[in-house]
Amino acid sequence: MPACGWDMPDATSRLDDGPCVGSAPEFAGAQVTVLECDGSVLVVRWVEPGVRHFGEQRWRRAIASRRGICVLSHLPIFPGDAVFRPAERPRPTNAGAMILASDALGVQPA
Repeated sequence: MPACGWDMPDATSRLDDGPCVGSAPEFAGAQVTVLECDGSVLVVRWVEPGVRHFGEQRWRRAIASRRGICVLSHLPIFPGDAVFRPAERPRPTNAGAMILASDALGVQPA
């Protein structure tokens, strides 16, 4: 599994039937690093220079209820896929982002 932290490509072109949650340009330029992973909770560093920064953000495992794009691998996410989502309260500005559980569990924490 490649290391985290790429810029997001034009994710809307990956799926045929319209835009989806987590698509570019919504999170374009996000640098995402998995700091810790225990199988049910991730600790993620999320950096968008000049936009937002979460140094140690907790993400919880969930089931996707809508389509999206994984912010680590840029693969499509479909309803029913196992994912991780930001779990902070109040709701963070990147609350619509998702990471495929299979991708997160294959990443060596930074």
